[in-house]
Amino acid sequence: MLASALTLPYLWFLLPSILTTASGIYFGEVLVFLVEALLYRWLLGLSYPKALLLSFTVNALSFLVGLFLL
Repeated sequence: MLASALTLPYLWFLLPSILTTASGIYFGEVLVFLVEALLYRWLLGLSYPKALLLSFTVNALSFLVGLFLL
């Protein structure tokens, strides 16, 4: 939750004002994914592959829960 709490404000509030195109939003999502993976690596001591997998999984679950709630 800490990784999402640290990256979510940037993705929702800062990046849209800078990156206004659809490709910019995709870039923002990838950037957040990578930053969260680095946070998992640093905070949890995971290897890079495990940190990337965890970041992908958590972000995919978040996306699916968001779809379900719509």
